[in-house]
Amino acid sequence: MNWAGQGDVMNNMGLYNEALLYYDKAIELNPTYARMWASKGRTLTRLSRYSEALDSLKKSSNLDSEDAYSWASLGDVLAKLKRYDDALSSYNESLRLDDSQYLIWTSIGDIQYALKEYDIALESYDKSLELNPSYAYAWASKGDALIKLDMYDEALDSSNKSLAINSYSGYAWYVKGMALRGLNLDSDAEKAFDMSRNLGYTISYI
Repeated sequence: MNWAGQGDVMNNMGLYNEALLYYDKAIELNPTYARMWASKGRTLTRLSRYSEALDSLKKSSNLDSEDAYSWASLGDVLAKLKRYDDALSSYNESLRLDDSQYLIWTSIGDIQYALKEYDIALESYDKSLELNPSYAYAWASKGDALIKLDMYDEALDSSNKSLAINSYSGYAWYVKGMALRGLNLDSDAEKAFDMSRNLGYTISYI
């Protein structure tokens, strides 16, 4: 049996605990299989088992220090643990190996946003969008950062671009509402907030 392949199938179905069983079997048969340690670590991250994920991903990057996927996955769990400096180092190592990863640029932007470095976060979101202009989340995140800089017209434009790609994003509707509120268009803002709530996005709208 292809234990690794079956694990990936379970992972793609959202059956993360089942995926771990297959990954563990693959690792048992080949303990130096770096990518399998990375897949296990990423799955553990999805289960919020961050300490175990960190151990697996360190193992993966130690086994193959030239695997961009392992470094990116390590960055993800370090970000979840709010070890932002370490996460940025891992992301940068991954980009050194493969600079076409638009998702990593967005993750870097999210860390910079969390650190309230909004100008720098904008640059990272722009790099992500250069690589993939159809990434709706990056447009919404860019709009969110623009709001923090009181650039409401630009934020509205970014949120609209996000919604043109994915009109079911509660986050993008929230960002649009905040931009409209910043432009003193309160009635339109409330409509956007209603859309956001209806799509299950929960955050303070005050």
